[in-house]
Amino acid sequence: MQVEGTRLRGASWAFVAHVTNGETGETWVEVVGGRTGDHSVRSFRPDQLYAPSARPGHDPSLDDAPGLALE
Repeated sequence: MQVEGTRLRGASWAFVAHVTNGETGETWVEVVGGRTGDHSVRSFRPDQLYAPSARPGHDPSLDDAPGLALE
């Protein structure tokens, strides 16, 4: 998947979980990865996530297309 709005160039991420807070309705996606050799867990908003071959700003984000394949 691609992550828009992070300063990490050349990072790769793998999907872990799509989370919804039952009280507030907020959603986010947990991913693992980072630069080569990293195993960081991060959380991003669905509007920041795109398919690997997508062009952010032109193609739909996970927020726009909830069934989007991220791998």
